[in-house]
Amino acid sequence: MSQDWITVFTGPIGEAVAVRAKLEARGIPVFTPGETMRQMGMLGDFGVDLSLDPSIQVPPSAVEAARACIEGRDEEPLAQVDEQELPPDFFAAEPEANPDLMARARMFSRCILWGAIFPFGAPFALGNLGPYLSVVKQLDREPPNHRLTIAAACLSPLNCLPLLMLL
Repeated sequence: MSQDWITVFTGPIGEAVAVRAKLEARGIPVFTPGETMRQMGMLGDFGVDLSLDPSIQVPPSAVEAARACIEGRDEEPLAQVDEQELPPDFFAAEPEANPDLMARARMFSRCILWGAIFPFGAPFALGNLGPYLSVVKQLDREPPNHRLTIAAACLSPLNCLPLLMLL
């Protein structure tokens, strides 16, 4: 398949991924030789080029458009005709409802997570669960990592079992 395709970019993996995404966003067909085999590189050499500098190939009919896209010479907007432009402050962070409560929730969350990690930390994790839940109840939304915090608190007693088995 790649014999009649032309390489338009060869470089580091991160840049190759960005170039591939940019070309695909413009509707240009893209092929990366050995892409599926590169993921299996840890299993041995399959006779495939597993270099860290992958190449991006396009069909001969799209070479000029691909090179223009890579060099930034194309001025075609990515937005579709029926799409709306977002206001400039769309991605601005939302103000927190109550910064003090959110800070307390984060503090209790960290205490619970650390208590769940260490052996015999379950009493510490479970001791902070009550205050954490009362602070969360006062908030108008879930704090970051809320589900992880609850799961850590519930699973923290299991962290003590291997040590109790030795007694």
